[in-house]
Amino acid sequence: MCLSPTCKSGQLHTDESTHMMTCHSCSFRTCALHKHPWHEGKTCVEFDSSESQIERLEEAEETAKLLAKEQSKVCPSCSQGVFKLHGCDSILRLGRCGKGWCYICLARYDNIIRLGPEAHAPTCTNHPRYVPPSRTATEKATSVFRTLVYGGEVSEVTLAVREARNRTREAERRAHASAAAEKRIAETEGLARETGLDSDG
Repeated sequence: MCLSPTCKSGQLHTDESTHMMTCHSCSFRTCALHKHPWHEGKTCVEFDSSESQIERLEEAEETAKLLAKEQSKVCPSCSQGVFKLHGCDSILRLGRCGKGWCYICLARYDNIIRLGPEAHAPTCTNHPRYVPPSRTATEKATSVFRTLVYGGEVSEVTLAVREARNRTREAERRAHASAAAEKRIAETEGLARETGLDSDG
């Protein structure tokens, strides 16, 4: 679908030589790889390496953490985000797909009907032999939300550039902290010498 706010046209992107898709209807250009308006003047790798992409990723991660903390869920069939305010854990005919599922473990409702409570994940409180979820399960849920909020999988280039940037920032922070500590020590020693001279005089 065209990403222009004024166009509802859709088309398939079949040109494998470029990720740039030009709408046949309105000529709006979209990056088929990023599902984002075309990044004029930048290749996809340059776009992935840009500070704006790193900031977008970090915003998506923060949103994902919040959604995971607030117990939001993503429909296992259509990936629509769902937030339950009250009621039981059975999500029936909600979202674009109309499928039913368990709000806690995302087990499909048709499997629950067919197999009974054993269809729930062991980490679901509806499973007969409930086992509390591990930290890994929580991280996985956050990862699912990150992908949903970000709008797709995060580029390895973006992750690598962010990691390098964060290492550089950490090194700069440590150097700054070390310099500040040395300055304080020198000032303290200088003050001690001055105080010692004053008391001697």
